[in-house]
Amino acid sequence: MIFVHRGSEPKILLDNKSLWLEKLREARSRKDRDSFKKIQSKYGSASVKKALEKSFNGKCAYCESVIGAVAAGHIEHYRPKSRYISLTFEWDNLLLSCPKCNSTTYKGNKFPKATDGGPILNPCTENPNDHIEFVYDAKLGLALAKGKTQRGETTINLFGLNSRPELIRARSQLIKKLLVLKVHEAQDPKAAELLAEACKSIEPYLAWVGLIK
Repeated sequence: MIFVHRGSEPKILLDNKSLWLEKLREARSRKDRDSFKKIQSKYGSASVKKALEKSFNGKCAYCESVIGAVAAGHIEHYRPKSRYISLTFEWDNLLLSCPKCNSTTYKGNKFPKATDGGPILNPCTENPNDHIEFVYDAKLGLALAKGKTQRGETTINLFGLNSRPELIRARSQLIKKLLVLKVHEAQDPKAAELLAEACKSIEPYLAWVGLIK
């Protein structure tokens, strides 16, 4: 997880979010479930998705995996729309997530309060490095996350950053390869080139890649 500079709010949200929210509340008051779902889904327009993909370079806001190679990304509500209806169409509440992080197994509709160790980190409003230490354990050969604060620990646990075998394997294998390149960087221009490429904003797991700069 890294800090991300959010791009400009899409015009479709600027022009329509107030009206959509009004209609959403009306549908809820009428208990018109079909209308409610139809109106609620308007946050998922193609232009909003495109803007989020650009802001996050196609990577999950939480686990930093490149999403498009294996699945379609989700427009994720930082504060769940089921609990914070007024934020359903707010640009500052929308993030790009992989299906795994946004699943009910992990975040889903959960949003821990301060009394429960929350809230989880928002990579667009705070620097995850203030709450999480990203480390490489050479003895175990694993790229891991360690909580510096309770919120950092809560975020790690909620998204399974240290408990998803495939995610840990992908991160760790990348760091191992980059460490080998680091050894040859001074003598091998190609190694130096590959290291520089791994640090580009479009690449995955930059929170850990930063360890070997």
